[in-house]
Order: sequence, then C-alpha cells, then structure tokens
Amino acid sequence: MINLDEIGAKLTAGRQSGQELSTFARVAIVGAVATGASQSAVARAFRVDRKAVQRTLQRFESSTTFEAKPRTGRPEVLTRREKRYIIQLAKRNPRLSTQMLTNTVDTRISRSTIRRVLRHHRMRKWRAQKRIPLTKDVAVARYKFACFWLENIEVLIRMKLNLADFAAELTAGRGRLQELSPGARAAICTLVAAGQSERAVSRLFRVSRDTVARCVEHWKTHRTFDSRPRKGRPPVLTRREKRWVFRFPSEKFDKRFVNLQNHVKANISIMLWGMVWKGGRSDLIVMERDEDAPRRGYTARSYQKALQEGLLPHYNDTRHFQQDNAKIHVCKATEEWLQTRGISWIEWPAHSPDLNPIEHVWAALKKNLRTLFPELWCLKQNCVDIAKFKECLHTAWEAIPQSFIDKLIEGMPRRLAAVKKARGWYTKY
Repeated sequence: MINLDEIGAKLTAGRQSGQELSTFARVAIVGAVATGASQSAVARAFRVDRKAVQRTLQRFESSTTFEAKPRTGRPEVLTRREKRYIIQLAKRNPRLSTQMLTNTVDTRISRSTIRRVLRHHRMRKWRAQKRIPLTKDVAVARYKFACFWLENIEVLIRMKLNLADFAAELTAGRGRLQELSPGARAAICTLVAAGQSERAVSRLFRVSRDTVARCVEHWKTHRTFDSRPRKGRPPVLTRREKRWVFRFPSEKFDKRFVNLQNHVKANISIMLWGMVWKGGRSDLIVMERDEDAPRRGYTARSYQKALQEGLLPHYNDTRHFQQDNAKIHVCKATEEWLQTRGISWIEWPAHSPDLNPIEHVWAALKKNLRTLFPELWCLKQNCVDIAKFKECLHTAWEAIPQSFIDKLIEGMPRRLAAVKKARGWYTKY
C-alpha cells in the first residue's frame, strides 16, 4: 500500500517555508483529496498549512489547472544564485566600490539593485574605522594581557596608576609634503582678501609663500578650493573607496574592515607628563628637553626627572604603576630607575591605546583647551607664547572633573572583555 506521508515528503523535499508548491505536489494533493483523504491528513503529509490545501483545491475547481497564476508587476531580474554570488563577491572584496561591484556582476543591473540585494542581507557600505596597524604577535599579547587582568580586575582598578605622554600640538598633524585641505585653502584666500600679507599668512599656516600664492591663483583661475585632478591613469581604488567597505553591522571592528592609520608627527609640540588614579590625579608636569642629547630631544633622563616630580610624591608599594611602551619608558635606564626605588609596574602590551583610559583624559584636555582658550591657534613659537600656553594647559588639566576620570578607570573590565572577545584585535575603544 502506498504511504501518503512518503509521497508528500518526496514531493516537498527541499522546499523552504513560504515557497510555493510545485505542479507535481498540487496534482498529488488534489488526487489525495479526491480519493477520500482528509484535508488535515494531506496538509500533514505534504508539510503545509490547511489553507494551502484549500487554495490548491479552489484553484483547480475554478480554473482546472495546476499551474501558478502569473505574478503582478515586473519579475525579479536576479535569480537566487546570482544574489548569492553578489553577497559572496562583496565578502571577498569588501573595499570595491558599488559601481565596480556592479560592473563585475553584470552590466544589465543597476547600482540600486546591488544595494537592495546587500541591504536585504543586512550588508551595506560602511566607512572603515581608523585604527593603528596590529600584527598577529601583538594581538596575541593583548589577548593574554586581557585574560590575565580580567581575573585580577580588583587589583587593576584599585591599585593602579595610569601614565602616558601627551603631545600638545600647536599645529595639526599634516605631513610636510601633504597638500592643504579645501578648508585651509579657503581660509588662506579669505585672509589674503582681507588684507593680510602673504608672508604673514604663510607663517600662520606654516607653509611657504609660494604655496599661499598658488592657493590664491588657483581660486582666481578655477573659482574652487578643491585640488585639480591628477594626470595619468587613476588607481583601481581611490583613497575614498579604500575608506568604505562592504560588511555586516557586527563586523565594525573586524581586522579586515578597519582603515589602518599611522601616527603623524607634529611640527611643534610640548611634551607633558600626567598621572591619574581612582580618586585623584598628579600635577601636570611639563617635560624638559635633554640638552646633552644629540638632537636636544626627550630622553630617558627627561622622563626620569618627570617621574621624580610627579610619581614619587604619590606612589606607595601597594600600587601598580602603568605606562605604555614608548622607548624612553621601557629602556634599561628607566627600568633600573624604577627598580631602585621599589616601583612595581605593569608589562603593557604594544599598540594598545584602547586599553589605556588616560587616552580619553588627554582628549578631554584638548577639548578644554579649545573651549577655554580658543585664541591658542594664533600663538607662535617664542618664550612669551610658550609660557602662556603652559599656563593654559595647567588650567585645562584642573578643569577635568575627577568623576570623569573615575568612570574611565571603572570601565577597565569592559575594555579587557572587548579585547578578549576580539582575540586581541581591534575594539571599539
């Protein structure tokens, strides 16, 4: 005897929820009901709802056909296979532009079709997050560090001092050969039009007089502050396209989809030393350059002098001292200096500003500077202006609320958990 359940399972094998029945399945349903089977039994055998069985019977009675009615509207251009190919192509080449992805798939579809397919699968173009480059070894070290201190989080929060160096930059981090932004060109032309001399404007923006003259001439000729298009064949991916990637919302900080950024050295800077802990902070120390150094820069002796003034008055043997991996921090002379004074410090993983709460303190210091002293941008490199700048720094440092610092330190468990979850790679912090 033929089993109705076996027939239904065979004819509906591989059918997804919501997918219409095949012609053979409809024929079998009508035949089973005609031979006396109940609609409920047929629905169970074919794994469909009773309403689906009823609609199949009604369609046969009204039109004597088993074929599906033609759909209203324009049919879809892409098949399921083509949609899967688009998703896989976007995953393999996340930095392709939408137009390049469209040309790679097929010329008969538009960019809007590509966007709709990706959006249906919760994928779209996102701006890549800026992060410094990490190697596999650094990621492993960060992961082990996070695992260890998550188990000793009370020690880390209650007995930890955070320290970092801060470069209070008088100019933005523009490279020497990097072109001016459209905003800077607009400001240059505005000042020249207002009567400022080209020499004064060049000193203000720290560029040559020829650069100022070219900006003014470019505006007179083209009436725009944007750069002229470069000659030659353009690169396959522009800078803007490299900053945008196809990804899912949960892949924001995936190592494949971040925009790697290297640190840019400022033209003029003042090095500061500061220390914070839960419930307090040190004085802000302006580090002195080493006169005996070949380039009169900041050396281990400069750093040790800052520690002498800022760390020793607050340190006791129940605390751990934390610093990053700058060369003057981890050199042999500094380690010996710390050891001879009985200071216990934490071995900090490389390239881990996201683990250091004091980075947000330096950001708050910069924000206070811009808010309290908006005229600082016009200071020059001379003794009088530098002395004024130092006074402003101390005022901005004291204006940071202690509750803000305490909240950052209390957030260390979340930072460590994020690094552990990312297996040592990039986090949102």
